[in-house]
Amino acid sequence: MSVFEHPNTRWYLEFPPSPISFGGTYVDPTECALIDTGLGNLRIITPTHSVMDRLIAAAVWHEQQSLELALLVTDQQFERIDFELIDAWVAKEGIQKENETEEYYRKVGRPLPR
Repeated sequence: MSVFEHPNTRWYLEFPPSPISFGGTYVDPTECALIDTGLGNLRIITPTHSVMDRLIAAAVWHEQQSLELALLVTDQQFERIDFELIDAWVAKEGIQKENETEEYYRKVGRPLPR
């Protein structure tokens, strides 16, 4: 992966290898958001994709920091999160029984998918 930083911003830019996937789930580029930079369009993952990325890391590696980031994105972007997509993805990935997934659902106040 290539990560780029600049001292004048608190953000960094990451270019993950293609194709993008979260767990075993491939994400078609057309499902990503587009930002017009003035110099051309830039595809970025959606807030839903960001939650999926951090939740799979939390569940597979039992990593608390990834869980906290999934919760932070959810808190900050709640109205833009597609919970039905996340529910279906969690079930497909088979991570609904992982402690981190259970904690995520408990903290966002949603029932765990079956």
